[in-house]
Amino acid sequence: MNLRQLVIDLAQALKPQNLTVAKSGNVSIANPGTESRYITPSGIPYARLVPDDIVEINIENGSETGRLKASSEKALHIAVARAYGYAVIIHGDAKWSSLVMEDILPITHDIFHIGDKIPFAPYATPGSEEIANGAVRAMHGGYPACILGQHGYIACGKDAEEALERAVWVEHLSETWLRHIQYCVQTGQRRKILPRDEIARLKEMFQSYGKQR
Repeated sequence: MNLRQLVIDLAQALKPQNLTVAKSGNVSIANPGTESRYITPSGIPYARLVPDDIVEINIENGSETGRLKASSEKALHIAVARAYGYAVIIHGDAKWSSLVMEDILPITHDIFHIGDKIPFAPYATPGSEEIANGAVRAMHGGYPACILGQHGYIACGKDAEEALERAVWVEHLSETWLRHIQYCVQTGQRRKILPRDEIARLKEMFQSYGKQR
């Protein structure tokens, strides 16, 4: 498998699904058996990428190998990869997730595609160690994704398919959450968080979701 091409294919899948805009966002994939990852370069339109544009980064010392400069969010990918070991990491500057300013709580069962919530990391300067460390803290406890305050989301997985599906769920659930808040404000009702016993049932149910005999 050509991992550099897989990075490109995954990056090019983001914009059609409204998971990022223009040249924003970034993707990285681990090079198995090594300390390196392949990551999208900084500021290059995804449609123009070719395999030689993809940058190899070392997650131990941060060094880069390639003809282009690595994504400005290299530190974010390195921190999450070192902390949790995900093979695939996606960060997108998407509309709905960029507007969420708190943890997304379970108002529908679909949240369990991520966990019992989608954690929130407060805003930090893009490309900084602060945003990287904030994502690591937010994802502690086994969460494969989080909201990056005023900056979209990060979604991870064991492979490209899983990471992309989680990115889709994060953006969908962000819109659901924001529209629910709007409804509650307009009607004067309280937020309809699922009860604890139902949350417990859903946690158990989703442990086997999608697993065929």
